[in-house]
Amino acid sequence: MNYYTSSYGSHNGVSHSLEGRPISPYYRQPTPTLASLGGIRFERHHEPGYNYRPYNCVICLGDDSSSGGLCVPTPRCSHVRSICAGCRTQYLNNVICVQGLTRVSCPQAGCHQQFSEVDIERWGDSASKSRYHYLVGIRRTALESLRSVQAASTPRNKRVDEQASADYMKVHTKPCPSCTAPIAKYGDGCDHMKCAPPGGCGFEFCWLCLCDFEPIRQDGNHRHEAFCKHYRAIEP
Repeated sequence: MNYYTSSYGSHNGVSHSLEGRPISPYYRQPTPTLASLGGIRFERHHEPGYNYRPYNCVICLGDDSSSGGLCVPTPRCSHVRSICAGCRTQYLNNVICVQGLTRVSCPQAGCHQQFSEVDIERWGDSASKSRYHYLVGIRRTALESLRSVQAASTPRNKRVDEQASADYMKVHTKPCPSCTAPIAKYGDGCDHMKCAPPGGCGFEFCWLCLCDFEPIRQDGNHRHEAFCKHYRAIEP
């Protein structure tokens, strides 16, 4: 019996190929493979529940089936689940307690989202939360001190400081009779003053009457001004 035919089909339980060769009734078509389906694109479903590709934790490399599944590090991250809950807690502890930082970025490469104070309170352990509040307190104190310094350096406060300095100089200093450099005298010590170098000219004088001390040294106290308490008239 001749089963050759020019069309694809079956007759009496026997399949025929396009070339007319008989095919055994027990022959089964092979299961299509990805290679045999060239040109067909496979894309992820837009609904997460239909996507079954496992993700791995960026720290311990565990997948969705381990450590209770994966999650996104912060609610603001837009990437896929990338860290397990245990590693997220350990990551916060390392950055805050070991590195001493209060700005904690997402561990996912390329993501610049940061953990907020609410995130740290929610997922950090007790040590991380305690250390975080301590560091934030120090930072706030430093910022307040900086603001105080900046406020003190405003033009108005600067003028007040300059006036206070001028008043102090007027009361507690005198200009050198030779170079006019301001000279201060501390306490009730000797009135023999010297405009000391390197800032001064080296001129020596009496603090009370501002007379040159060289003539006083050579001739005596009558070279002081008459109103000076060190003045001594020449005896006849």
